[in-house]
Amino acid sequence: MQHLPTTGMGRAKDILPFLPFSKTTLFEWSKDGRFPPSKKLSPTMTCWSYADVHAWINKHTSTTSEV
Repeated sequence: MQHLPTTGMGRAKDILPFLPFSKTTLFEWSKDGRFPPSKKLSPTMTCWSYADVHAWINKHTSTTSEV
């Protein structure tokens, strides 16, 4: 089973398997503040902090279960 690292930086292809939306939504939400901001490491490489992604997932995950 794949897991999301807790430290370092990840590209869209690395974090998308853990998110319930598309690459287009990732970039849109990152730009408008609904998802953590991305960081440009080069003109063609955009990354996100794994710690920021974990924090977002934890904030948006329900801690209760409905039966």
